[in-house]
Amino acid sequence: MEQSTIANWVSGRSEIPNGVATRPVLSPHDGTVVGRLPIGDSSVVDAAVESAVESQVSWGRLHLSDRIRHVQDFASSVESRTDELAALQRLEMGQPLALGRMLIVQGIEALRSACALAETYGFTAHDEDATGSSRLERRPLGVAALITPWNSPVLSVLEQCGPLLLSGNALVLKPSELCPMSIALLASISTLPPGVMNVVNGDGTTGEILCAHREVQLVTFTGSVRSGRSVALAAARKLTRATLELGGKDAVVVDRDVDVASVAAEVAFGSLLNTGQICTSMERIYVHSDIAADFTDAVVAATEAWRADEGGTEMPALGPLASVRQRELVVDQLQDAATRGARVVRGGTVPDGPGNNLPATVVTGVDGSMRLMQEETFGPVVAIETVASFEEGLRKAAESEYGLGATVYSNTEAHLQSAAQLPVALLWLNQWQGRGEIMVYEPTRSSGMGATGGTASFDAATRPQTVYRRSKEL
Repeated sequence: MEQSTIANWVSGRSEIPNGVATRPVLSPHDGTVVGRLPIGDSSVVDAAVESAVESQVSWGRLHLSDRIRHVQDFASSVESRTDELAALQRLEMGQPLALGRMLIVQGIEALRSACALAETYGFTAHDEDATGSSRLERRPLGVAALITPWNSPVLSVLEQCGPLLLSGNALVLKPSELCPMSIALLASISTLPPGVMNVVNGDGTTGEILCAHREVQLVTFTGSVRSGRSVALAAARKLTRATLELGGKDAVVVDRDVDVASVAAEVAFGSLLNTGQICTSMERIYVHSDIAADFTDAVVAATEAWRADEGGTEMPALGPLASVRQRELVVDQLQDAATRGARVVRGGTVPDGPGNNLPATVVTGVDGSMRLMQEETFGPVVAIETVASFEEGLRKAAESEYGLGATVYSNTEAHLQSAAQLPVALLWLNQWQGRGEIMVYEPTRSSGMGATGGTASFDAATRPQTVYRRSKEL
């Protein structure tokens, strides 16, 4: 049966461009074609950007309270369609339903939190003395390009679009070619004024055209290091602001004095959630030699609960890798590690049958010479290296070209304090993915650039202008 072409969303209308190439969207469960993706060219991008330019004028002039109301309504609309969005994500990228719902709810909460923060954010400031007065106003940039990844598409949009919209910008979204259907639905249920949020589908070439467009004033990109560098170059050529969240190779340091069973269960969770396809997945585990054997046994036991997803609503569940290529990358890393002396103590073998499945895998005897400990894996692998001391673990954790996140487990206060030396944007002590009210971060090294989170996201979405006026008349 011929599958339908996925529509773009421009000026509040569903549009299927004429005369452009298409490519199949494949289900990671069995490889069947579930849709056809139009590859947007310059004319398609121009139409979406022009729509955003036109709508941004009136959107930017709205009172902040009105923009907040629109975004809150958008959050409520998404909330009412959570199950449909989660089902589409499972279909196109393999994310289990319970996890998809949880992450979409997290994105809705992020939208609502952005609305609350907007009410107190310093869009304006005023200062006056005997000689004159200064007024600072943070103005919208105009049109922002938001290029999102495939590993959790709806969450990625919801987490990032709040500050951009609330600051008065209009958006052009370019979702990953692997998961366009959930974003097409997200756009169609938006209650925002026509043209404030547009979606253009395509591949990397489409993204390059969008980034290079003369009317795009901000590029927000989440994806691979290679693609991120291309985005940064395109933005730099026209001196456009860019925020980039790129690859990660997050380290975990496990001290000798921890509760082995509980930390092992959390490490299994942090390594396997979303089939390991999270930018901050735990990918390098450094364990003190005093507990390494017991810790490995406990991790293997914890991974037994991570069974292949069968479409139920329970957690944990292990979905397929999002693409054939992604599974091949993970398997290649495992084979490289094995040839260099690593030992696969659980999983690691591609199962029979359709789909991009790979079981929860535990590998020991790894070291820094292996690709598994150097390159981003993005797969269901727990890679454990034994270290002689906490200090050695901390040193090895810092030896990476990436700098997104790290997690340290210890009950020694001095060790927890010394962990702050790790060159990462997010450092979690004794709880992976711990969140507080303050969460501002900027990736280091090859993991990206540009601070986001909290007020930093509003800073990135606005341009400050100061107007000084002399008090004495001429």
